[in-house]
Order: sequence, then structure tokens, then C-alpha cells
Amino acid sequence: MDLTVGEALKKGIEAHKNGQLQEAERLYSTILNVQPNHADANHNMGVLAIGVGKTQESLPFFKAATAANPKIVQFWLSYINALIKLDRTADALVLFELAKKYGAKGEAFNLLEQRLSTRTKKSKDPSPEQLQSIINIYTQGLLKKALSECNKMLKKFPRSVVLYNILGASHVGLMQFDAAIVSYQKALKIKPDYAEAYYNMGIALDNKGDLEASIKSYKQAIKLNPEYADAYNNMGFAMNHKGFHDAAIDSYKKAININPNNAQAYNNMGNTFKNKGDLKAAIQNYSQAVRIKPDFADAYNNRGSALIGKGDPGAAVDNYKKALEINPNFAEGYNNLGVALSNSSVPSKAVDSYSRALKINPGYTDAKLNLVSLLTSYNSKDEHQNLIVTANNAIRKIDITSNSQNIISDDHVISIISKSSNYISVYNLEIKTAVPQTFRRNSVELNCSRHMSIFKKHDVIPEFCFGCYKVQVEPRSVLELVKLFVVFDQLKLKDNNTRKCMVELRPTIPGFYKGLIYCSSLKQANQIAGYLDQMVLKSIGPGLTAKVKRGCSEYPVSFPEYTQINNSGPQLMNYNEDWKVIEDEYDKKNSTSAKENIRPTLSGLNLSDVLAMEKWVDYARGIGDTSADLINQNPVCYQGIYQTAQARLKNFNFSD
Repeated sequence: MDLTVGEALKKGIEAHKNGQLQEAERLYSTILNVQPNHADANHNMGVLAIGVGKTQESLPFFKAATAANPKIVQFWLSYINALIKLDRTADALVLFELAKKYGAKGEAFNLLEQRLSTRTKKSKDPSPEQLQSIINIYTQGLLKKALSECNKMLKKFPRSVVLYNILGASHVGLMQFDAAIVSYQKALKIKPDYAEAYYNMGIALDNKGDLEASIKSYKQAIKLNPEYADAYNNMGFAMNHKGFHDAAIDSYKKAININPNNAQAYNNMGNTFKNKGDLKAAIQNYSQAVRIKPDFADAYNNRGSALIGKGDPGAAVDNYKKALEINPNFAEGYNNLGVALSNSSVPSKAVDSYSRALKINPGYTDAKLNLVSLLTSYNSKDEHQNLIVTANNAIRKIDITSNSQNIISDDHVISIISKSSNYISVYNLEIKTAVPQTFRRNSVELNCSRHMSIFKKHDVIPEFCFGCYKVQVEPRSVLELVKLFVVFDQLKLKDNNTRKCMVELRPTIPGFYKGLIYCSSLKQANQIAGYLDQMVLKSIGPGLTAKVKRGCSEYPVSFPEYTQINNSGPQLMNYNEDWKVIEDEYDKKNSTSAKENIRPTLSGLNLSDVLAMEKWVDYARGIGDTSADLINQNPVCYQGIYQTAQARLKNFNFSD
């Protein structure tokens, strides 16, 4: 800029005093473009917003000013008065106590304390000291204690909307969303124009998964307070998850109009554009977010993911590294860096990234599975120096096949797992963090030419699945699950018939153990089901039957072919007779036989398979499946799986 920061500030203040508000805003904005954390410029922008009736917009500026220089009493006074004006008494009390810790004092500060005291009395709230005590308990994370203290206090102050607000927030923190909603509803019954309660209730409803009700709650908060930028931002977030991408973008834009320096809204808008497949617009929004907030680790991470999609892994790596420089404990950043490095010329470096992610968050499933995938497929020139690869190659020598005409014995299953576990033990591999729940056979990209042809011709994607059928078998024990693993390994099917065995970790879905085969047509699925029934009967015994179902979770929601079909994505279509006619029409012109291009999978195991089966055994014990004891009398156990299984299955109805 032509002016120095000092000169621009001086001229901005002068214009502000003279009522030249647009010029003052221009000058303050010029400063913030260069120094986003400039204390005086942020404070003056907040004062300017207050002056034109945009109180909500002032808050981020006051927040930035107090963060940049907490020793200036006036910054605190402006911030707290703005919160009082918005009827956010509880938040004002928190800031007042924080200001005192930074040494704020003086006549104006004392008058503010009296004002806060008066407001709490008028609203029939506890004293500032009493409220602050509860707020301190809440901010320390002692949520159960906060609930208890709130309920005690409500007996004395039954019409305190502030207490109900804290009560609701504590319930949200404990993931008790229904109880939180009840608390906010009670506050609104006392004070129907309590915008903050509607906003917080929107958060609770969002967490509960009721996005539609959440959006309605945010809209009500905005109706009561049209300058509620946070409500617009959160509403956009909920709309994005509902799939209303254009509406979400509009909501983010309104948040930004209220506060042009709303970095979070720019970041969220970038995510929505990425979901739409518009990576260019996504990157532009992420870039704007980091320009406003140079230490915005999430935005750098998200921009990295968009750059991966654009085919620029080098720039993506730079962004992930920047995110990790800002936040060294950013587990997701390390995982994403690992993904980028896995596809680079130095995939070995990805191991370190995944390991760092797991060190920060040992329960990070994506990082665990990514690490296992990398370690089991690693193909370096120095392969002989890589213990993981060596162990994987050794394990593959174990022949898991059995005579398809004979019942697979329990001893055979025990032998498979024991031998493979011994190989892992021999190489002393530190891979206890890798806990996949699934093994796959003949895994390829599920890009069925039959359905892709239909999608492209009719400009449609069926919403019931994404164009796939599955043959499903539900073993009755973990022992039968492993036997099905052996059966699947012998199947001779088309290349795109991916096979998967898994433990079902969603307790709302019946059936703990599942085997799935994905098919390109109903005809093919029926053929495979008949073939599989024969195999299962001969190899495992009676009682297990294959079912043909619609749906394929293997297709991602937004696969690359979208852009080839229609820039805006194909229209979704319900399954009905029209779709069946379309499929039948295709099949008349194109042969789809299950016997075409058949081949067996490679005999033997890999490391991922072994780890998966060991976890199945652990899970089986956790849910009381005694067949696990037959598989391995001395398994590599992870005690945590028992608690996890029991917690997930506590309220599960076994009769479903």
C-alpha cells in the first residue's frame, strides 16, 4: 500500500471522527489486509460495525483486538458491551472475568460490572459470581458437575435463561443431545426472542443428525438477529451435509457479507465447492481463508486435499506441511500428508506420516488402514530390507485353500491363523495399531462398464445404490466367517467382482459377520448366488444361504465420472420399473455372463488379512461369541476391543 500502516491508521481514525465511515472502513481494511491481527484496526472496525447497527459483525474484530493486545481496557469494554447488546449475558460475564485476569480496571470497568449485575437481576439470573463459578466448571470440562450445579441453581432461579443455556451446552458436551434440546426449549419458553438459544439448539440438532430441524433452528436465530454471522455459517454447514450445496454457499456468502474477515466461512465454502466437484473455486476459498487467517491449519489441510484432486501432489504436500507447521498435533494433516506421499516417488516417507498421525491419535481408523495398505503393497527396490514386505511375502506362502468338496475343519482355520500370526511374531513387527475390520480379495476399482454406460446415456445415477448388486452371506460365528474367507479365496469370478469379509461394526444393522460379493447385474448376482450356495454347502455345511440385495457401498458418492456425464452431476433416480427397463434394455444388447473372464484369486494371505482376522477374534470374544476360543487359544489380544464391543452393543436388540 502507498501509505504506511501508521499513516493509514491515523487517516482512518480522522475519517471515522468526521463521519466518513466508508473511507474509514476502507483504510482499516487496508491495514488488516497487510496485518490481519493489528489490534487498533480490528478494534476500530468493530466500533465502526456497532455504529452502523451491525453488532454481531463487530464481535470477530473485538475478539482479534483483545487477542492481539489484552492489556488495553477499552478493547474489553467494547467487546463486553457488544455482547450485552446482543443479550449474551453469560458470554459477557466470562469475558469480564478474563479481562480482570489481564489487569483490566478503572471507573468504566467498575460501571460495566454494575451494569452486568443489574442485567442478571433483571433477568432473574444468579449473581455474576454465582454464574461465573458454574461457567468456570463448564470451561474446565467438568460437564457432569456443571449439570449438577446448574440444576441446583435452577431450583433458586427457575427462570434463568442463562442457566438453561449452560445446562444445554453441558448436555451437548456429554453427547446428550435430546436433553440439551429440552434445556434450550425451556429457555425459549421463558424468553422466546433468545436468538442464542435457537443457535445452540441448532448445534445440538446437527450433532443429533437431525439436519432439517437444525437448519430451521438456525433460521429462527437469524430471524431474531439478522446479523448473526455464526448462525449463517453453521446453517451453511448443515445444508452442505444435507446435499443442498448451492443453498449452503449462499448461506456462507451471507456470513461473509456480515463479516468479510470470516475465515471459517471461507473455509467451509471451500469444502462445499469441493463436494460439488468445483476444485478451482474450492482452492480460491481456502486461499482467501488463509489470507485472512495465516495460521488456519484446517484451511491449509483442506487446500491440500483439493490440490490432490487437481492432480498437483507437490503443492498438496507443501500445504499439508504448512498445516503441520502451524499445528504439530494435527493427526488428520499427517494422515493426508501420508496419502500424498504414498503416491509420490518416495512412498516410504508416508509410513512416518501415518505413524505420527497414530501417535497423536491411536484410534485414528483411516490412518491405521492407510498404513496397513501401504505396508502390504510397498514395492521398493530395497524390498529385501523392508521387514513388512518380507513378512508379507512369507505369509503369502501359507496355502489357505482347502478341498472344495470337503467341509473345512476347525483345525484348518486354527492352523491358518496360527501360522500367519507366528510369521508376524518372528519378524517382531510393531503393527499393533493397524486394526482393519475387513479383508478384500481381487480388489479393483469398481467401475462397472455396464452401469457407467447407462449413467452416461441417460444422465442419471440411481440413488438407491450407485448401480450395483451384492450377494450377501451372514455367517453365524467368527469361525464361519473365517471359513467363508477361505471359500471366497477359491471363487473364480470376473475381475470386478470384489469379495469382502467383514465384522459389521454398526450395531443398528443386524448381523455381526458378513461376506459380500459385488456384481454388475441382477442376472450375474443370481448366477453367483447359486454358485456360492453350492460352494458354502460343500465347504462349510448347511444353514448358510446367499441373498441378492441392491446397493453397493463401494461406490463413492462423488466418483470421477460425474464430470464426464454432466458438469453439475447426474440427476438421482429412485429405483422403480423404469430403471429395471433401462437395465433390461442394456442386457439385451450386451451379454453379462458370470462365466466371462473368470479367474481365481491368488492363494495365500497378506498382512492385512491376518490383522483383520485377529481383530475378528477379539471382537467375537467381546460380544460373547465362544467360537473365538476355538480359533486361537493364545491370540494377540487388544483388551480395548472388549470394552468397545460391549459399549456399541449395550443397547443392541439381538432379535433385529
